[in-house]
Amino acid sequence: MSAVKKTTEHGQDLVVGLGATGLSIARYLKRIGGSAVFTDNRDEPPGADTLEEIWPDAEVAFGEFELPEGIERLVVSPGV
Repeated sequence: MSAVKKTTEHGQDLVVGLGATGLSIARYLKRIGGSAVFTDNRDEPPGADTLEEIWPDAEVAFGEFELPEGIERLVVSPGV
């Protein structure tokens, strides 16, 4: 039994930063069937292409954005 609950029933995770940690979180959330929005303050973050490979239909917000509704948990990469 996993100690981390899936978030699809209760809301989404907001993953801030698409560096190595953000992409690692994307792999994990995809594997457990999570629901997430991925953001980075850069208009074209270097991890965008890799995220597309990991999670082709991921919801993304690059550059300036407004906090989406339904966010339950915030996951911030250490480099942010």
